[in-house]
Amino acid sequence: MSSLIKLEFYALDLKAVNPFYGRIGSKSSNWQISTILIFNYFVNTNATMIDESIAKKLAQTNVDRICVSLDGPTAQIHDKSRGKSGTFELTKRGIINLMNCGIAVDGIITLTKYNVNYIPETLELMHELGIHEAAIMLLATVGNAKKNVRDCYLTYGELKQFILQMTDLKKTYDENVVSK
Repeated sequence: MSSLIKLEFYALDLKAVNPFYGRIGSKSSNWQISTILIFNYFVNTNATMIDESIAKKLAQTNVDRICVSLDGPTAQIHDKSRGKSGTFELTKRGIINLMNCGIAVDGIITLTKYNVNYIPETLELMHELGIHEAAIMLLATVGNAKKNVRDCYLTYGELKQFILQMTDLKKTYDENVVSK
């Protein structure tokens, strides 16, 4: 472990760590993991379950940042990308709850055929919500996406065109647009 401490990690993604496992405050809960870690602790979430109570509990941990997936500027586009109705409003509520508790929030846009033409509008909505950094991620073929991969995953040509458009957007607006 001491050799790891000497390395400079800018981000360490622990996919197996989920703060929502276990009862909050129980010995088996992973909520406390952020209080013992010696590196930055980020949580990726769709924020649909983050009510005021959960946001307050997260604010009491050492979580550095919550990264929230917001996949469209409207309920129609976001919910279609997510594969479930009603998630747009729940996600916005979660973002607002986190920010009201002083938690730093970054945006994530999971790129799909449904939202590829609405990325600037989605970034604008994030800005209006107080999010100033966003990552655009490729769709992972799990969950609903695995069932509908042909309907929602971009082709190579569509992805290439999108990257060129985002490059032009970055040059024009010089925003914090990161593609992962």
